[in-house]
Formats: sequence, C-alpha cells, structure tokens
Amino acid sequence: MIGLAALAVVDMVVDVPPRILALAFGVSGLLYLVAPIVVVRDIASRRSIERETVLGAVTGYLLVGMFFAFVYRAIGLVQPTPFFGAAGRGDTAQALFSAS
Repeated sequence: MIGLAALAVVDMVVDVPPRILALAFGVSGLLYLVAPIVVVRDIASRRSIERETVLGAVTGYLLVGMFFAFVYRAIGLVQPTPFFGAAGRGDTAQALFSAS
C-alpha cells in the first residue's frame, strides 16, 4: 500500500504511463476485494455484538466500495474509449466519489 501511495504522489508530479497506473489500481482492487472477506470472517466468529463488530461490518462495506472504485479506475485507464462518458478518462476522485 505504501508503494501505491508513492505512485500516486509521483503521478501528481510526473506523467506515469496509464498501463502502469492501471496495473497498480488493479492490484489495489484485488487487495480491496480480499480485505473485506478477512474482516467479515473475523467479525462473524465473535459470539457477541460489540462496537468493534459493528465497526468491522461498516469497514467491510466501505472496502467493497473501494474495490469497485479501484477497478473502475483501472478500466478507465486501459479502455481506449472514455469510461466516464464525455468527461473523458476520469480521475481517482471521480471513481471514488462520483454518484453518477
């Protein structure tokens, strides 16, 4: 994850090829797919519902959303036609926070 954060910072300063960014977002998407499975398995094994159990469920839900955002971003970088319609390739903020 630190490597992806460093790549994002470098992307702001240097023009990183879209294929490399797509690979990084694809790998991150896979990690965001595995993380909620691990979290939900852990909270499902608990015998009582506590604050950590509820926070774990919320975390799993948010991680699934992050998975889709990173996969959409990777598709937007690889696909030759604009993935986000007339807006063009889009950026990470659009993939994470866009309601449309």
